Amino acid sequence: MGTMRSLRLGLLLGFAFLFSFVSAQCPAYNATTYVDTSGNSSWSMYCGTDSQPGAYNTVTSNVYTLDDCMLLCDGDTKCTGVSFQAGSGSASGTCYMKNTVSAHTGSTTLNSATKLPKYPPPPANNANSSTGCSVGALPPGVVAGGGTTSFNFTTPDGLVRNYNIHVPYLYNASVAAPVIMAFHGASDSAVNIESSTGWSLEATNPYAIAVYPNGQNVSG
Repeated sequence: MGTMRSLRLGLLLGFAFLFSFVSAQCPAYNATTYVDTSGNSSWSMYCGTDSQPGAYNTVTSNVYTLDDCMLLCDGDTKCTGVSFQAGSGSASGTCYMKNTVSAHTGSTTLNSATKLPKYPPPPANNANSSTGCSVGALPPGVVAGGGTTSFNFTTPDGLVRNYNIHVPYLYNASVAAPVIMAFHGASDSAVNIESSTGWSLEATNPYAIAVYPNGQNVSG
């Protein structure tokens, strides 16, 4: 009996050891907000992606899960996002630490997370919020979490106007989303105010649709 109990205990410990190296965040939390095990930071989860641009620091020891990678990022004030590649078997994985995150590209080996600002997401179902656009697909060329898209429209008096729009990765057509209208100053442009505000970066603005109108006779 004692031998059987020891065997069961050994098996349980073995399975616990094995699963301790498996990331619990992906794919279950993909495209959602996740709070890391420290409880200090919230993250946008991007399963099956690599965040761009490249890493300013790469850690290859004692990093076994995406959460381990996020905790390393928590301890570095320069870090705003991570990409994690799991190791083979019980070996350490690789944590790529990013000091800025501007886009995500598909990956078969990496999972990514971007640290969110210290403010809560907008309420989804309060008395004053709508139920979203309820549109299944975004307009052609617009990708949630992708690059900024430019549109033209003609006013009733025949004037052609231009604006750029960025839709965040966490956008959900069934939930109301905030909209930020960013108006540039005289002799400036939509491109410049987008760059200076950072409202198209997930680390700065994970929730709101950002719209950058160009002034009259301004393009770009």
